[in-house]
Amino acid sequence: MQNQVDGLPFPADAKGKPRRWVSDFYIVPNLLVEVDGQVWQKGGHTSGTGYTQDRERDAEALCYGYRTLRVTSQQVESDKAIDWVERIVKSK
Repeated sequence: MQNQVDGLPFPADAKGKPRRWVSDFYIVPNLLVEVDGQVWQKGGHTSGTGYTQDRERDAEALCYGYRTLRVTSQQVESDKAIDWVERIVKSK
């Protein structure tokens, strides 16, 4: 299950370079879906650094009008994530 989107319009960093983030899924017009794997292990999304970077990215996305839905791979496999996406899209 891969549908990564690169290059969403985010602000420039402190050195003036455009910031580029990769999102697992982008649902038009403004929903980003992030699938956090290995949540039961000390992995990238659950380490202090990874968690902090994910929150920074989510906050920046929100500042630019994107909403982020964070789900686990188990929630994708059980179709819970799909249900949430459908409900969010219908609510707009």
